Parts: sequence; structure tokens; C-alpha cells
Amino acid sequence: MGELRKVQCTRTGTFFVCLPRSWAEHHGLRKGTLVALNETNDGKLLIDAKYGAEPLPRVANLSVGPYLSREIISRYLLGFDVINIEAKTSIDVEVRNVVKATASSLIGLEIIEESYSQLVLQCLLEPSGFPPEKILRRNYAIVAGMNRDATAAFINGDLQLAKSVIA
Repeated sequence: MGELRKVQCTRTGTFFVCLPRSWAEHHGLRKGTLVALNETNDGKLLIDAKYGAEPLPRVANLSVGPYLSREIISRYLLGFDVINIEAKTSIDVEVRNVVKATASSLIGLEIIEESYSQLVLQCLLEPSGFPPEKILRRNYAIVAGMNRDATAAFINGDLQLAKSVIA
């Protein structure tokens, strides 16, 4: 069992527990430093002294396969920062084109490294600014508009409108 600390209360009713000085100094905490408190399922509080530290990038490793485009999109929507795509031999032109088309269809996803048997994609946007729901709603709105235009082009025989949907 660790150190025991007494729960105290301010005049306004706020509960507090003092942190051990040696622990706070070891982790570089000072007055005003933010720490994260996380409650576990069994009621324990975890104190994260590295709250202000730069988080490590989330990396997904994918192999070349028939559903590569879907796998890239799913990792993107799950919030991975870096997506590594590797092949046992070389990545052929068709696969490279699929990866490039998929990356260009997703906001902020760029190919940052390309070699004989590997492609590395990185999301250059702040993920909190583009949550998956917002991205999916945007994509839905675009597709719904294209569907509306395609239907109108078919009904009215409007070749120009049909070409604009395809372009």
C-alpha cells in the first residue's frame, strides 16, 4: 500500500488531498501546473503529471491487401496520426494510385514518405478540429448533393450537369 493522505475540505466545500512534495518535484510540478485526473472503473483516481506533455503519435501498420483503401479510411477515422503501409516485396503502381487517391479524399492526410516497399501517410491536422462525425457529415452532404444533381441530370437530360457530377 502506498502513502496515506487525509482528505481535507475548504470553507466552500471543495475536497482536496495534498500531493507528496518529492513526487511533485520529481515530475516537475509547480504551483499552477495542470495535471489530469482519471477515474478507473473501481473508483481509483489516477494522477497524470504528464498532462501538458506532447502526446506520442498513434501509428497504424497496414499490409497491402484488397481492402487497403477501406483500412486507410478506418484508421484515419479512428484518429491515427501516422499510417504505415508495407509490402513484402514492392508496392506496385496500382496500389500506389489507390493510396494516393484515398489520401487525397481525406482532409489533411498526406504521403510523407515513399520507398520501394513502404508508404507513410500522416494526418497533418489537429484531430480535435475535425472529429469523425463532422467529416462523415461533410462527406454525406457532398454525396447527397451529387446524387441530387445526378438524378436531376437524368430526369432533365442535362448532359452538362451529368458531366459536372462525374468531374
